[in-house]
Amino acid sequence: MGDWGCITPSPNGMLECACPPPPPPPGPPVVGSPEWVMQNKFEDPGAAAAAGPNLAMYEAGNVAVNLNKYLQAQSEKAAAQAEMGQIILKDLKAVSTDSSGKKGLFGLGFFGL
Repeated sequence: MGDWGCITPSPNGMLECACPPPPPPPGPPVVGSPEWVMQNKFEDPGAAAAAGPNLAMYEAGNVAVNLNKYLQAQSEKAAAQAEMGQIILKDLKAVSTDSSGKKGLFGLGFFGL
């Protein structure tokens, strides 16, 4: 019948392929390998890439300014609360006396209150 390669006739009269399966296709090259570098050409993006950091700095500038305003307002609020506390404490010390006649908050004159 001739050379048919790996095709052989079966006992029931049909032809069968006795060839081994073909090898699987090669996978993608390993990242960083010479083949990968050749397939992935790297180019300088130029001026287009400079817009990214500039945009980030522009946005971060707004955030920094607003954060500064917020922190300044909070510190002013805390300073005002501390000043009010000192005024109230001073008034309480002025009107408070203990049973022995000591001046100070709750008669604790030795604490400077």
